Amino acid sequence: MTPLEQRYRAVLKVLPRGYRQLWEDDMVATFLSSVTDLDDPDVAEFALPSWPEVGSVVLLAVRLRVDLVRSRLGGAGASPTSVVWGDAVRLIALAGLLVHAVLATLNVLSQLWVNDRIPGFAPPAGYPAAFGIHIGWREQWNAGFVWIPAFGAVLLGYRRIARGLGLIAVLPAALRVLADAWTLRDGQPTVDVQASTLVASILLNVVPVVALVAGFHRDAPPVRRPVRWMAAYVALLAGTIGAAAARLGGGLLVDEPAIYAAAFLAAAAIHLSSRARRSAGQGAASALALALIAPVVLATRAASLLWTRLTPADATRSTLTTLGLTQVAVVLVVTVPLAFLAARSLRRLRRSPAPTTASAARQD
Repeated sequence: MTPLEQRYRAVLKVLPRGYRQLWEDDMVATFLSSVTDLDDPDVAEFALPSWPEVGSVVLLAVRLRVDLVRSRLGGAGASPTSVVWGDAVRLIALAGLLVHAVLATLNVLSQLWVNDRIPGFAPPAGYPAAFGIHIGWREQWNAGFVWIPAFGAVLLGYRRIARGLGLIAVLPAALRVLADAWTLRDGQPTVDVQASTLVASILLNVVPVVALVAGFHRDAPPVRRPVRWMAAYVALLAGTIGAAAARLGGGLLVDEPAIYAAAFLAAAAIHLSSRARRSAGQGAASALALALIAPVVLATRAASLLWTRLTPADATRSTLTTLGLTQVAVVLVVTVPLAFLAARSLRRLRRSPAPTTASAARQD
């Protein structure tokens, strides 16, 4: 084997193993046949694969691996367990987009309210328009406005547009994460608080976008019952606005992580209570998705608890800490049966293959 052939084989290592084992020899022979003066010892010793050849192999590797991911997430010809995983990933994407769309809507409404742009809802004296908050494209971008059309696009079936908007929407959060990571060494606030916030921010922003891009591929089924997701959006937005109003009124400081933990627990309770009415294959994706979302909920709740620790020691802090710890404990307790049910359903599907043309779980 000449050094040139070794270099071609090294380039082909970016391909999936199964494909490479099947086609490596033929591809190397094709590449070598296109080399001029192959009999020249200097060419065989020192020549390199051309950049177009390397680029074509890399593009082929990307396409093959995308097809592999698609087949493992409910694509054409996927196994029943892959269908469940695909449905679970899409549920995670929808839940993440839902949370971000609610937060973005709240941020936009807050900016409009502070600037007295909402008729009949003038801000109090402590929140004058003199704050200088200008409602422009930059402020809308920082408020995460793009999450709203991304959520709407995926519900309406425009998955390519939704994927593109999701990638755009995550950019401001990515820039904030980089800035927070750079200031981590400052020690103000403490490193554990900064690190927990950083981890929670990464999970909260990266997980939904990755799930959106990977799960809503061309073979993915459309979102079932999008009206339910819109109803969840309205309900969660109402709860978040109510919590914000309570904070302004001097009431109990219930932050967004507490609301989202409560929403997670409500979804888990609904799933577990309706489990008895489901068949063996139904509900597996919902249980799996909830079990995978639990670490994100715990990370955001833990970060908010650490921030609460920095507030003055009073009755409010004690109440918030008790509420937060209770939610963390309940989330942990609820996650155990969810993980068990998901694992058991996947085992049953492996033992008794079912047709892959229908989804193994409902997106509800």
